Amino acid sequence: MKIRRLYKIRTGIKGFLIISMIVIVSCTLQPEERILQPSFDKILHGELLNIKADCINQLRIYDTVLLCVMNERCSEKAIHLYSLNSLELLVEFGRKGNGPEEFNLPMLMPSGSYPDGVSDSLFFWIQDINHKRLKLFRLPDVLKGNYLPFKTLFIEPALLDGYDLNFISKNKVIGEDHQMGKGLFFTYDLESEDKIWIDYFPEPQYTFMPKKKIPLIYAVRIGYNKALQSTVIAYRFFNRLGFYDKSNRLISNIVIGDPVTQDFSQKSLYFVPENVKTYFFGLYVMPKYIYALMHDATQQQTIENPDSVKTKVVILDWDGKLISAFRLDRFIISFTIDEKNQCLYGVSNTKDGFSKVYKYKYSL
Repeated sequence: MKIRRLYKIRTGIKGFLIISMIVIVSCTLQPEERILQPSFDKILHGELLNIKADCINQLRIYDTVLLCVMNERCSEKAIHLYSLNSLELLVEFGRKGNGPEEFNLPMLMPSGSYPDGVSDSLFFWIQDINHKRLKLFRLPDVLKGNYLPFKTLFIEPALLDGYDLNFISKNKVIGEDHQMGKGLFFTYDLESEDKIWIDYFPEPQYTFMPKKKIPLIYAVRIGYNKALQSTVIAYRFFNRLGFYDKSNRLISNIVIGDPVTQDFSQKSLYFVPENVKTYFFGLYVMPKYIYALMHDATQQQTIENPDSVKTKVVILDWDGKLISAFRLDRFIISFTIDEKNQCLYGVSNTKDGFSKVYKYKYSL
């Protein structure tokens, strides 16, 4: 595809020059592919925290506070804040409703994503999905009982179906759409209103991928490093991580374990066949390191027998170099990192749908 675009640009140049340039481009743009075989022999045992909360979807460390976003089916109030030291419940707010301090399907923005340029450990952003808004809260205000957003932004129509929205500047957003997407992820310019899709990689093989399911099959988690102007994606159903430069060119593709080709064409009651494996389920990025949560288990196994799954964690630097890898002692559905104290906090759900929070001490 890139070669065809180059040909259009070079239509005024003589044929032999076009051919020569094509050869150079095909070599230059070929992404590096590396296969890593990390050992997951090291098992970390978690400390069960005395946090009594129902159905936690997400969690994040802010200063000395653990913030949890709850599943609205299980909790009246969407946001719970706990002291990291005492584990005391400090604040809970955010009923389902239409008020400014209320939500309808709240979701934490990805780590490092700061709409409108606000980046401070004393602020946190919530994407209020069904209200089509982004809400900024100031942590000291919330802890004092003021639950009104510090700022509210309406989501642009072109971003309404987007997830993992990373605001890489005030005017540019990266996101994914695993329902109606036309590529791995997109970039959107808020000023020009240009939306550009990044091609699927590896290219879909229609012999085993139902065309209508391709966006779901290529579901990814996205992280962005502002200092390096680099993007990393982690595939849910492929054991790969992709690294992109500031022009959204794929520069390296990291495979964890042996490359896997899955068969999505089987008949199934689920959106994805039961024997298809889930790989990367979570991604947390920091300026120096990338933390990826990996299940490496089939859909059927994670649904019917989650106790048999021991979640893996892979830590890489932004060059794709393996820093550390280990296995947790249980099945974790969501996690966050306290990098300062080298602690991982993970959520594990019981069979009846309630949540338990575990703390893991790791080393690099």
